[in-house]
Order: sequence, then structure tokens, then C-alpha cells
Amino acid sequence: MSFKKEYLWLRNMVINSFWKRDIPKDMDLSGVRFGHHGIGVIINRQARFGKNVFVGNHVVIGGRKSFDGKGWSFVGSPVICDDVRICSHSCIVGNVTVGRGSVVGAGAVVTRDVPPFSLVVEYDRVFRNKYVKE
Repeated sequence: MSFKKEYLWLRNMVINSFWKRDIPKDMDLSGVRFGHHGIGVIINRQARFGKNVFVGNHVVIGGRKSFDGKGWSFVGSPVICDDVRICSHSCIVGNVTVGRGSVVGAGAVVTRDVPPFSLVVEYDRVFRNKYVKE
């Protein structure tokens, strides 16, 4: 094997190891920007995004299932509105809507709706109208 082929093989192995992400290829992510090339980002296929959305690294945007005694049923996936910033290590799960202009802080967990122009920190701790887009 030539040096160039060995180098390309090693480079691809390193990139695939460190820049792991699970984003469906058929999703419309034209209005979404990823920080650090989307390292560690996991997005549910049914999630919907608005325009001018920023997603940091190691973010989970996932659907939710519930058990009703007979079996598992799909509850829903998040809807991310326009001008939302989702910081690193955040988790947005279930049938929730993140309102326009909101910020999901680093490490936050979102399991219920977020009003427009709000700041979310920790576990569903929402500060309404604390962040206002000029």
C-alpha cells in the first residue's frame, strides 16, 4: 500500500472515530448550522427545524415513546422554530416545541414546550423573556 493510501485510510478512521454523528441523510437541514462539524450530534428523523438554527456539539434531539400497557407507541419529536441556539451537551426529547429566538443552554434537558425568546438551563428550568432578540 502506498503512503498516500495509508494516510487517507488513517485520516478517515480518525475522522469517523472522533466526529461521530447520527443525522439522517434525507433530512432538510438547510437552515441549520452545526458547531464543530456536528461532533456527537444525534437527531431523530421526525424532528423539524426552522431557519437560522445553531446546534452545538454532542446534542441529542430525539423522539419519545411511551408504554401504555399493550405496547410501545411513538409520542412525537421536537419542533425547533426559527433563530434558536442549542448549546453543547443539550438534550431535547419528546413532542416539544422550542419557540422562536430561544436559547437552550449548555447541558440543559428539555422535555416540555419552551416559549419564544426564552432561556432554558438545567432540567426544564425556563426563564421567559430573559433573552430578547434585538
